[in-house]
Amino acid sequence: MICAIILAAGESRRMGELKPLIKINGKTFLQHIAGQIRKAGIEDILVVAGFNAQKIIAESGLDSVEFVVNKYYQNGQFSSLQTGIRNLPEQCAGIIMCLGDQPQIKAEWIEQIIAAARISNAPVVTPKFKTRRGHPIYFAASLFREILTMAPTQTAHDLIQKHQDEIVDVAIQNDAILVDADTPQDLQKVKAYFKK
Repeated sequence: MICAIILAAGESRRMGELKPLIKINGKTFLQHIAGQIRKAGIEDILVVAGFNAQKIIAESGLDSVEFVVNKYYQNGQFSSLQTGIRNLPEQCAGIIMCLGDQPQIKAEWIEQIIAAARISNAPVVTPKFKTRRGHPIYFAASLFREILTMAPTQTAHDLIQKHQDEIVDVAIQNDAILVDADTPQDLQKVKAYFKK
């Protein structure tokens, strides 16, 4: 089975408020993301919290997802991916890794990425807009051990570089795969995707 990990452990410093709890159209970022993951047919959703974790868990508006806390979130995003992988069910064959500040993701992108993973058996499947790769990203279970042995301060980009020749890219005709809401200016861009 395919599982999803939503990375929501950062400090949201540049935004000035907790990104996972920002609301668009009455729903938190996390509700939008989890809703699209479910629409794509994935039931096992793990949210990795870190900074202000208890507030995020209490106010996310999510049910039937599992929350785990990355105590070492200051090591960076990759440490949260590692925390998520350590808490996956054994039968998980691969994950869709979603960023907690991309509420504009679409179920159809996830479906296309999973379909490409099943056809190709590739260890990594990324969405691509023109020449640039974005999120969410698929990682096969065959990479979990390698991910867990890497330094927590490394990045998903480091991992992808190692497997450059094995990656499958899925063409997505939407630059929304490239945008995450780091700043108030980014948030305006993200909100605009909901009006299209």
